[in-house]
This record gives sequence, C-alpha cells and structure tokens, in this order.
Amino acid sequence: MPADAGAVNGAEASAGSGAPGAAVTLYLCIEAAGCPTICRHCWAQGLTAPFNRDRWANLEDHTEAAYVRRALAGDWPAAPSRGSEIALVCRPSLDVYPGLAGLYRTRHGNLRADGVDAVLGRAVAHGIRADDELWFTLDPLPGPAELAARYGDPAGLGIHLYPESARYLWLDRAQRARQPGRSVP
Repeated sequence: MPADAGAVNGAEASAGSGAPGAAVTLYLCIEAAGCPTICRHCWAQGLTAPFNRDRWANLEDHTEAAYVRRALAGDWPAAPSRGSEIALVCRPSLDVYPGLAGLYRTRHGNLRADGVDAVLGRAVAHGIRADDELWFTLDPLPGPAELAARYGDPAGLGIHLYPESARYLWLDRAQRARQPGRSVP
C-alpha cells in the first residue's frame, strides 16, 4: 500500500456517516481544460446512447411543461444518490475542489504544493456534499412542487432529458429571484 493511502484511509474512518471505519469513495474528476459550461448536465453526453432513445422518441414527455405537471401532481421521482461518494474535481493547476467541473467554491488545496495526503484528507474531512449544496445557496431548498408552482413555466417547451435538469432550472430561477435587483423572466 502506498504511503499516501494510509493517511487517506485513516481519514475515511471519520468521514461520511461518522461511524468508525465507515468507508467512502473518492470520485476525482481530472479537468484537462476549463469547463465551458456551468453545470454537469452536458448535452454532449449520451444524446444518441441507447438508454436515451426513449427520451428522444417522446420529447413531449420531457418538456418543462410536462415536468411542471408531474411535480404539481406529486409524481416526482426520488433524486439520485451518490451514497458514500465524495465527488472532487482537480483543475489543471492541480487545485482540488468538491463537486464536479464548472463551479469552484471550497478549495481543499493543491496536490503539488500541499501534497496528496493533506488535500485528500481535507476533502474526506469536509465530507459528502449533495450537488444542490454546491450549486445553490437557498436554505432550505424548496421541493419540486413548490418550485414548479412558483418558477416553472406550465407552457414551457424547453427539453429536459432528466427531471433533475428541470428542477435545477427552477432552482436557478428561485435563486436569481432572491437576489436584490434581479427579476426572473
């Protein structure tokens, strides 16, 4: 076992659920160039993949209007969970941040300057964070029905291949609406 692994494994014992010996998975996304978008819901990933063919065949089921109806009817799927995964992104500078490419708030350190043990140890100590905590500052986060009622467009024809995409659009509108001097279209 490399020397680095022991320190990270020791830090894992205190992360996640807080149970002694609880293991977490570190997911480290290496960003080779700056991310051109601000969210990970990239249209370039899987558009023609077999698992998305049903979505492309039934686009009317994936419009904002369709998701507004689902949310208001209480027919909203459970949010996907990462379980015990700590998502990290490593910038080209070797700075490591929680989350995925596109938004950088809390810097855990630099792999070259601070060392792998120190940086990953800080990341594990910081713990598991939901994507919502990384992207949105609303506290508490409104549920899908409230978001749809206040910020959804019941006639919206924008396509969202996944429910979380529509929800993130509504959360973005809600967050912008709460900023002084901002209005939501």
